[in-house]
Amino acid sequence: MVEAATDLVGELGSFLSDHNFVIGGGFTRDIRNHKPIKDIDIIMNMKMFSFGEGRAFDAWLKSRQMLLLSGDKAYNSQSKGNNFKVYGPSPEQKVSSKDVEVQIIACQVPPLLFIEQTFDYGLCQVATLPSGDVYASDQYMMDEENKTLTLMVRESITPYQLGYALKDHLPRLQKKFPTHKLVVSTDIAPTDVEMARRF
Repeated sequence: MVEAATDLVGELGSFLSDHNFVIGGGFTRDIRNHKPIKDIDIIMNMKMFSFGEGRAFDAWLKSRQMLLLSGDKAYNSQSKGNNFKVYGPSPEQKVSSKDVEVQIIACQVPPLLFIEQTFDYGLCQVATLPSGDVYASDQYMMDEENKTLTLMVRESITPYQLGYALKDHLPRLQKKFPTHKLVVSTDIAPTDVEMARRF
């Protein structure tokens, strides 16, 4: 899985600036905690694409047969008014990188800020940059230290998103982290500060 992620970063790095994309969420968390890895999520800032990068990205998506996933309500959200799109394999064509499922989240803000503003559990607010540096939110650090799963209930959360976080995402996290306790946080101030380098 690590080799697949390295290959993927190499592919994207051949036409994208390093600051435009990160490997976010579960991949980094699970490597740090020696857990099985389900997939690779790439978060990228489409707003910063040059014309050439945009064309190269479209060609890369086509070469991997990745499609815009328009029906995924779990991701039909806005982060402070910034729309984002999710690309992945179609139901008919399972696309992977060396048998590893790859999903692309294309947002309109810096990837590290997007993760902190959007990801539903503190333990998921972590990312690896192409350089190999690991960045994480304060909530990630607290969840890792305290063995908690903090659900970030933001003011803008919809009933569907809350249901997804509790009924779909939480059981998967609890399977990987059975000794972690669920904590619900509603005191979440909006932030424009990106996550800090931690490791």
